[in-house]
Amino acid sequence: MAQAEGVASGGGSGCEAAFGELAEVYDRLAEDLEPLAGECRRCGRCCRFVDGFALYTTLLERKYMLRAAGELAPVKSPPKACPFLSGIECTAREFRALGCRTYYCDSANAERRREIHEKYVREIASISERHGIERDYAALLERLVGGA
Repeated sequence: MAQAEGVASGGGSGCEAAFGELAEVYDRLAEDLEPLAGECRRCGRCCRFVDGFALYTTLLERKYMLRAAGELAPVKSPPKACPFLSGIECTAREFRALGCRTYYCDSANAERRREIHEKYVREIASISERHGIERDYAALLERLVGGA
């Protein structure tokens, strides 16, 4: 997977500070989402990219996930599914991207979750800019699996 992104799985030592900031963003996000948490049906639907559904991530998020991938056992995912999906379980849950954290099949509070998502997209873009990491907001499968 890391070769598709064009970086070593660790992302380079220059990314470590950005990874730390990203982890802090994810911690704040969890606090913001706690009162809005939808019901997770644990169906894996959010990890299967069909019917026009796609997960968009920044380069920083993908590097963060790829660093974790080096620590995880390889997974053989179904076609058009997240490469971190094993059955209905996320093998990179701790390192998952913003979109994974804000999406729920349950539509309750969807508008407020979208607002929170956009707020944190801006924060992640700011981290990337401060650390000289290209934003490259693109579909996860396009970048990790397709190598584009």
